[in-house]
Amino acid sequence: FFSQVKGKVLSEEDGLPVVGATIIVEDPSNIRTITDNNGNFQLSDVPKDSRVRISYVGWKPSFCILHLICR
Repeated sequence: FFSQVKGKVLSEEDGLPVVGATIIVEDPSNIRTITDNNGNFQLSDVPKDSRVRISYVGWKPSFCILHLICR
């Protein structure tokens, strides 16, 4: 598990933050959140290698896989 996953959703068109995008971890837990006024989001206790869906009204959903990255 990742104890905490943070990110930011930006528009491809103009690079501006996307407010209210939905972030869903597609596993049995169905962990979800929405982006804040700056496009930021935060998830807790996300299983490693989870598939995450990012969606917003009028957009085709985007998907990504979370992998462990150490800094």
